[in-house]
Amino acid sequence: MAANAMSRSQIRIGVVVGLAAIAVVIALTLWLTRGDDKEEGLSHAGYARLYNAATLGQTTIDAAREEWPKPPYQDYRDSAGNHCLEWYDETARILYDLCFNKQGRLASKQTP
Repeated sequence: MAANAMSRSQIRIGVVVGLAAIAVVIALTLWLTRGDDKEEGLSHAGYARLYNAATLGQTTIDAAREEWPKPPYQDYRDSAGNHCLEWYDETARILYDLCFNKQGRLASKQTP
């Protein structure tokens, strides 16, 4: 009977340890995969990749709205009448501005 009680105790401990290990794995997975999947959590490398891929005269405002995090930090018109979208990279504290002409094509880009 004492051996039976000990094995039940060991089973309970094993179950608790197993559940704790599963919880740790789930927590680590969630923490490690939150990077680029989260709109507001885009990494600095992600912003740089998007900015470098934006091509004057080719990139459209629709493509930028699709690819960049939503919503942009700013959405405004510049003095030339271009429709500008601006994103803020909190990690590097950098602004990325993309301005599109009336045809919806990238007219200028800058990181002020």
